[in-house]
Amino acid sequence: MFGSKQEKQRAQTEAPQLLKIVEDCTRLVNTTEKPDVFFDRYALLLEKTEQLVACAKYVKFKGTPPKKMLEQYTQKRPAAVSDFIERYHARVVIDAAGRSTDKGKRAQFDKFLAEMQSRDLTPEQMRRVEDLHAADVKNL
Repeated sequence: MFGSKQEKQRAQTEAPQLLKIVEDCTRLVNTTEKPDVFFDRYALLLEKTEQLVACAKYVKFKGTPPKKMLEQYTQKRPAAVSDFIERYHARVVIDAAGRSTDKGKRAQFDKFLAEMQSRDLTPEQMRRVEDLHAADVKNL
């Protein structure tokens, strides 16, 4: 990504911006209840961390080196997705409780299932989603 003196300057300029984006993505990934936000920001988190790894050739970082950060984000993705599933499901249950009919509640639960089926989940995560959906529908 970087090679010449100009590219070194570019790396030094971009690194703080990339760090800010990574911090923002990390915060959102850990708190959002919206599938699009979670999955899009996780992808952006990995992309920007990869760019930080390229910058590390020219920029000295305090704390965790970008290469280590990238390894951690990659390794922690399954746990982060599982945590997100639980957060998103909790939001769906709250939203469904606000519906006045069983049909409206069922629609919320079905939307949860369909949304998660469209994502790249591990088999264990998909089973968890299906189990949550089945329990919700059974309790209608």
